[in-house]
Formats: sequence, C-alpha cells, structure tokens
Amino acid sequence: MRLFFIHNLYHVGFGDIQPHGLIRHLVGIESLTVLLLITWTASFLYFEMQRYWDRGENSIDKPIIFKLYSMQTVIHIKGENMINLIRNIIALGVVTIAFTACSTMNKSECINADWDTIGYGDGTNGYPASRISQHRSACAEHGIKPNLNAYTNGRNKGLNQYCIPSRGYYKGLAGSRYNGVCISHNEATYLDAFNYGTAVYKEVKILDNLKREYSSEEHHIRQLERSLQHKEHEMINGKISKLKAYKLLQETKEIAEELGKAKLNLGNLAGNIDHQTGRISDMKRGRSYN
Repeated sequence: MRLFFIHNLYHVGFGDIQPHGLIRHLVGIESLTVLLLITWTASFLYFEMQRYWDRGENSIDKPIIFKLYSMQTVIHIKGENMINLIRNIIALGVVTIAFTACSTMNKSECINADWDTIGYGDGTNGYPASRISQHRSACAEHGIKPNLNAYTNGRNKGLNQYCIPSRGYYKGLAGSRYNGVCISHNEATYLDAFNYGTAVYKEVKILDNLKREYSSEEHHIRQLERSLQHKEHEMINGKISKLKAYKLLQETKEIAEELGKAKLNLGNLAGNIDHQTGRISDMKRGRSYN
C-alpha cells in the first residue's frame, strides 16, 4: 500500500495496483495535495526571486519612507496574488473531486460487474432509477454497457428492502427528503412512516431552538449579574459625588429590573423545554418502528 501511494505521487496513471471503492477519492486528494504543494513552492520561489530581479530598480536613491512604503505595497500585492492562486487551485481541486465522485465505477469494476448485485445495492440505498445512467457513463469510457435487465431486477429486489416503514421513519427523523423511489414498492406505508418521522424531526428542531434560547438567556443573566455587582461595588466603595451616586442608583435599578425579566423568561423557557421534551417522547412512543 505504501508503494502504491508513492507510485501515485510521481507517475501518471496506475500500475499493477488499482484503487477500488472509496479509496479512489483518497488517491485523487493525494494527487491534488502534491499539485498544491508544488505550485505553492514554485510561486513562493518566483516571488522571492523577483526581489532580486527588481534590485536594479529598487537600488535607486529614494527616501527611506518611500522605500518602505513601496516594499510594503509589493509584499501586499504579491501576497494577494499568491492567496488568489492557492484559492484557484483549491477550487479546481474541489471541482475535480466532485467530478471524480460522479464516476461510480472504475474499469475493473465495470469488467467484473454483477449488475444484479449492483442494482440490489443501489436499491437498498434508495438510489433513483437515474443511477444506472451514472454507471453507464462510467463504464462507457471502457467500452462496456450495463446489463439493464439484470440491474433493474436487482434494484427492484433492493427497493423491497428499502421501502419499508422503519426505513421511512428513520429517513424522516433524520430530516431527509423523499425522492419518489418507492412509487411501486409499498409507497403508501413508507410515506406514512416517513411523514411521521419528519413530524418528529420538526419537533426536535423546535426543542433545539428552545435550548439555544435558554443557553443565550443564561449568558445574558450572567452578564447582568456581573454588571449589577460592579455598580453596587462602585456605590459602596467608591468616593463619588451625589450626582454620580444618583446616576448609579438609577442604572442599578434598571439592571435589576432587566435581570428580573430575564430570569422570568428563563423559567418560561425551562417549562417550554420540559413540555417539548415530553411531547417528543410521546410521539416516539406513539409508534414503534424497530
């Protein structure tokens, strides 16, 4: 494995060892990382050498302030150019990885493909019928056509395993979208469970928002308490005028009122969180999808 990665760094294409499955994406990332490092190094050396190539122009007598300003401007411009270059390389890498991810199969997988098994796997993962088009495009590069009948037969068997109420419920509970794959495979029961899971998911999101509000209110209360303590300490220990004391007293009163409202709101939020938690528990107990 170590020799394969070393070979992949310095050669174009593969040798006797070929990557399969998800490791193909890792191989692509490795190559792009090397490209990024080489490009960054070349750019850095180029910018550094420019300092020497431009020495003749920079050696002309100029006020020291002008020289420093010019150097700062050049460094800033070159730095921005390098950053833009690196950004472009990263963007190119992301596009390349995304393009690679769309290639569902390599040459070896196309040659040795069991299309019934591939269809079954796509069906159990809930892929739409258009998935075969991606396989066809990937294998067309190697002159191989998928067996559509075997693939369809396998996918239908896989969808029978995918389009069940428990899968629909947990897909909905995860906030997933329904892509219509179960239209001929117990869609009604699947959708009923999916919609119920989606309803629970929405209630969970409400609970999450309540918890965030509670945490934010707690932070607000701590700030108010610190501010109130500071004002009270200043009133007791500080040598202040009557006007200043009156102003501090008014500010303390306002903070205390705001603190009281915040604590009341915190209590209401705690009650809402308890209520929402109970509601979600009741919904989950209302139906069992094991």
